[in-house]
Amino acid sequence: MTGTLTETDYTVMLVLLLLLSAVGLVWLGAFLQKRNERPSGESIKAEKSANNGASSGPPLPPTSAEQIVKRMEQHLSDLQRQLNMDLAQLQASMKADRADTERHVVRVREMASEHKLSLTLFELFESLKTLPKKTQDAQAIDRAWHGQVGIEPDDVLLPSEDSDPWKIYFKLEGIWYLLRVLERKYSRIDYYEISLHDEDGRLLAEVRARPDVSRAKLDKEFVSSLHVGPWLSEFIALRLRMDHRLQRTLMEAASRDVDAMKRSFRILQVGKKVETASD
Repeated sequence: MTGTLTETDYTVMLVLLLLLSAVGLVWLGAFLQKRNERPSGESIKAEKSANNGASSGPPLPPTSAEQIVKRMEQHLSDLQRQLNMDLAQLQASMKADRADTERHVVRVREMASEHKLSLTLFELFESLKTLPKKTQDAQAIDRAWHGQVGIEPDDVLLPSEDSDPWKIYFKLEGIWYLLRVLERKYSRIDYYEISLHDEDGRLLAEVRARPDVSRAKLDKEFVSSLHVGPWLSEFIALRLRMDHRLQRTLMEAASRDVDAMKRSFRILQVGKKVETASD
């Protein structure tokens, strides 16, 4: 074997060089393609700078959908604020109305209690309910008694059942009124529910009264309804006349012994001589 290269050796070497060149070209193409797909550091920085510049500039105009949403949110916010203001005004108005109404109720109840309205209505019921059961002479006496205070009895309708009310019609100073009275029993406590109506049937007052054993006074009373009007002045005046009549009757009863003494110890004058009846 000599040191010279044959033709076959040259051929093999040429093929190997061609193969190596092909592999190198393929690798180089892949490298360049990959480099083109990945941006460089400078391009990335430039892109970030461009984005920062865009964000710091004036905002882009909103789309039509964003405008609709913003208008809807603003409308709902304004509506909620308006509704809250309406509720606040209503609450303040109702609070003031409650305060005024409570003051009115307290004042009216104090006035009714001061002028004994419940007792007046109960006494009218007590004195008029037995009128139909009395004789003509007794009725005439009662009518004269009531006439002293301006009361003119007219008709008394007795209840046919326990659940039915008494109905007592009368005139006060020539004006018609109606008393409706129900006897109530609750937990072994008896009381009367008395309502006063005018000639048109309108409710004027409603009270609850529980008399004491003597039935001349009330243990408990409560005014559940009262419509202030000219009628109230008439019934206050009635109460004053009833109290005056009572005081006058008591005073006359207390002075009966004086009348008896006058009859027993009269001073007689005969001529110029004055002598007592015992003489």
